[in-house]
Amino acid sequence: MASENPLTLFPQRKIRPYDGMPVTADVWDEAHSYHDQAQRSHNLFFHGAGILVGMDVVASDPPDQMVYILPGAAIDPTGQLIVLSEPVAYDLGNDTDGLLYLFVSYRKSITNHHQAELEAAPEYIDDQFLIAASPSLPEQSVIELARFRRDKRAAPIRDAQDPQRPRSGEIDMRYRHLIQVRSEQLVSAAVVYLGNAVEKDLGIGLTRLTGELHQSAQISLVVDDDVQFGPEVLGYSLIGLAAKGSFKLSPVQVKGLKGYLDRAGTVFMEYSDEPARVCLLDACAQLSVEPQALARSHPLLNQPFLFSAPPPGYADGEVLATEGLLFSGKQYGKAWAGESQETPQSREQSRSLVEWTANLLAYAADRRRTG
Repeated sequence: MASENPLTLFPQRKIRPYDGMPVTADVWDEAHSYHDQAQRSHNLFFHGAGILVGMDVVASDPPDQMVYILPGAAIDPTGQLIVLSEPVAYDLGNDTDGLLYLFVSYRKSITNHHQAELEAAPEYIDDQFLIAASPSLPEQSVIELARFRRDKRAAPIRDAQDPQRPRSGEIDMRYRHLIQVRSEQLVSAAVVYLGNAVEKDLGIGLTRLTGELHQSAQISLVVDDDVQFGPEVLGYSLIGLAAKGSFKLSPVQVKGLKGYLDRAGTVFMEYSDEPARVCLLDACAQLSVEPQALARSHPLLNQPFLFSAPPPGYADGEVLATEGLLFSGKQYGKAWAGESQETPQSREQSRSLVEWTANLLAYAADRRRTG
């Protein structure tokens, strides 16, 4: 299933129109073929062949020989765009056991051909698709949707209990080629210092990571450092509260933070000493939230980078969380700024800090987008 070479597919010339030029069917077709080839070349140059979005395959409920392909879009190896706008049912039948591939391919058909001959009406070319199953993948331009292995011909097809380890008779979607189309995420952060936190580590550290986050996680981070704690901070994707020593939030600040969290904002609290920890916990109580240890399933540990636990920071401390709020005693601000108890900071530690920050910012962006 080799992809079409987009360099040879790209059109090398196009028709130059002029006044009075006879526009025959051949001329019209050639003019539009140029744009079709250019679009298919673009698809392969910038995306490649594979599934753009959706097209998941699910079993019937209760399971039988029928599977359903959900709506989605894909680019075939010749650059043709295939779109399923609604679910499609496919009957695998009971004629085959062993390995079976389910795939989709591009098709086109001409409609109104007979009517066009009678009335000189225009013909239409319909972009369509074909879904089929076979014991082997054809060499023609197809996109694999799923595969199955059946011990018996009449065995029902089920959804995989563990998608990474599908068993016989379960839908296996591990071999699908997925195209990652990701737009850069813009995340704005306001850093506020509380108590006697005169060192600007949190703002300096976040700013220091902007270039690496752009390259490795496609996150564009804008940091406004040392912002006054007022209504203006409520428009940011993330509010960082860096605390040292004792302080107390005013009722107006607590009300503003609570409204910010309710409107899908994200707050990152970080303390440098025990008095600051007590004051931040008191602020959490005023917000009616109680941070807990991070569950393994929490997005901060899984998206986009996988962690079994929060990575080390500058200090040994706890990391707690609740909906929209992260509570840290690890002094990540200092670590982000490049400081380390062990000098110099190791490459492994630097990388884990960048990935952990990417998870935090992606979490904040997702809350803003879906809240």
